[in-house]
Amino acid sequence: MRKKGILIFASVLLAVALITVYLAVMSPRRNLDRFLKELVTVEVGKTKLDDWRVGINKAHLSRSFSCEGQICASEVSFENKLLHRLHLAPRSSVRAEVQFKGGIASEIYVWVEMEDAPDAAGVMYPGTGATAPSC
Repeated sequence: MRKKGILIFASVLLAVALITVYLAVMSPRRNLDRFLKELVTVEVGKTKLDDWRVGINKAHLSRSFSCEGQICASEVSFENKLLHRLHLAPRSSVRAEVQFKGGIASEIYVWVEMEDAPDAAGVMYPGTGATAPSC
């Protein structure tokens, strides 16, 4: 009877650990998906800063926000640190910024970077990246 209890406890503990790891691995991806859904709604010259803030808040996304005079910027970034630490994927990151002038969207930038060029010691360096400025 005691072995059965230990087996059940170990099974539950394993299930909790697997669920926790799954959520930790998938969380950055889900956040990125939610952010990109909000990002595609931005129209340069039309989207208002207050509308952008409402959308980001509804999507439950954390972001940095700064203003200098009439220019404000909202930035979000994501990294796959856990997958990289588990050696399941190269370290990669996505960073996006929406700039507003006078409360209206003026520029959109998206940076994607993957570390894919190891040196002799196995250290990864930024290798593949892209920047997509607004039109």
